[in-house]
Amino acid sequence: MANAPWILGINASHNGAACLLRGSELVVAIQEERLTRVKRTRVFAGRPSLAASYCLSHAGIGVDELDCVVICTCPGRSEPDHDPLHNSQFESLRRRGCLLSLSHHLGHAHSAIASAGHERAAVLVIDGVGSPVVDLEPSERDAIVQSGSWAGDGPRYEAISLYEATGLGAPALRVTPLAKQVSRAWLERGHEELGRMPRFESLGGLYSAVAQQVFGNPRHAGKVMGLASYGRPTIPTSAFLSVGTDGQVHYHDEVCALFRTEERWPALHDRYADLAASAQAALEHAVLALVGELRRRCPHPRLCYAGGVALNGLLNERIVRESGFEEVFITPAAEDSGTAIGAAYYGLQWWLDRQPSPVTVDRPRLRRDATGTEYPPLGRSTRWWPTASSRDDALEEVVDRLLGGQILGWFQGGSELGPRALGQRSIVCDPRRAEAKERLNAAIKRREWFRPFAASVLEEHAAQWFDWGETA
Repeated sequence: MANAPWILGINASHNGAACLLRGSELVVAIQEERLTRVKRTRVFAGRPSLAASYCLSHAGIGVDELDCVVICTCPGRSEPDHDPLHNSQFESLRRRGCLLSLSHHLGHAHSAIASAGHERAAVLVIDGVGSPVVDLEPSERDAIVQSGSWAGDGPRYEAISLYEATGLGAPALRVTPLAKQVSRAWLERGHEELGRMPRFESLGGLYSAVAQQVFGNPRHAGKVMGLASYGRPTIPTSAFLSVGTDGQVHYHDEVCALFRTEERWPALHDRYADLAASAQAALEHAVLALVGELRRRCPHPRLCYAGGVALNGLLNERIVRESGFEEVFITPAAEDSGTAIGAAYYGLQWWLDRQPSPVTVDRPRLRRDATGTEYPPLGRSTRWWPTASSRDDALEEVVDRLLGGQILGWFQGGSELGPRALGQRSIVCDPRRAEAKERLNAAIKRREWFRPFAASVLEEHAAQWFDWGETA
């Protein structure tokens, strides 16, 4: 595209991130945590961001050269820290009318459809909570079909969103809300001191409530998924939720009454493993019903899926196998960091809509090497000393060390965007050794024994190891 615009997208929530586009091409994207070295670092909409500065520096441009900045917000914009208009980093964009806000679930939706590259698709977004209803566009508010019951008066937040996306790769990209379910809370207020499992009012909140009960931290949903494989679903789904014929999810608190204890893992080992397995079964029941409702409303052959709940690998396999969609795309940065990509592509569409004559852009191009950062200075902060060498020498040495039973850290190119190690920043070992998993968890990761790992297999050999050998 001649005179392609510079568009910056920012995720302003936990897992803060920034993404820079040059036209439809993703130039660079990076999470704030890669620069602060503090996991899940939050970005505030009303404050400057290190990730945003990094993107500009990487491209060799200044703030004034940007054509648009879009900040995807999650907390309400009623406080200065959460209001993009108070961000001094982009004062010049604000004066030009080129500093925009984007609601949370729309950020997820745009990230999924842009990353997939489909021209038409059904889009599903599910997480704990997104933006407050008061910050949503009228079309989003008009799509609300249900709200929770137990949390009383107060602000409501988006929790489940169904969209139709059309026109990708043309000036007419539109993401249309079909239905939206909202809640008044992620978890019951004061959940740390209730003496029982907290009540919940979203699917992300369900998993967080179990994480709070089992591990004492609602942010440990990933641990719940790992533990679920070691339990039995002895608690009926009806104790967690029910799903109406129209896809509306209704949350129940019977399960909360079953756990009136402040004992945490590893206490109550079997009960908590069964609780995790039961929560997983309830989540799968609800999401598969929602996928079916979305397919009924939007009978496109392709599904794009994003939001924190889309990190649940056990559920994702069932969606791929059972949804009825011909293609299912789940963006690797399904959690909040990915909304920076969505915000950037939303900004590109905004720029296109303002041009005096129609402009056609290529489909989004997400380069594999488009994420920062450079080689990290590990030596000063850890007892592990990195070594750099040519690719051929490095591969030969890695193979020798792995065969010798060593565990290695692998750094290659830019870092991943999102929580999954995809070969850029990875810990690798030989999985044929019986003690490998236990050693990784206990000595390296220093975490619970049941936590899983991903296998790395060449694509042409995947079917030899897995019963589902399709390209991920």
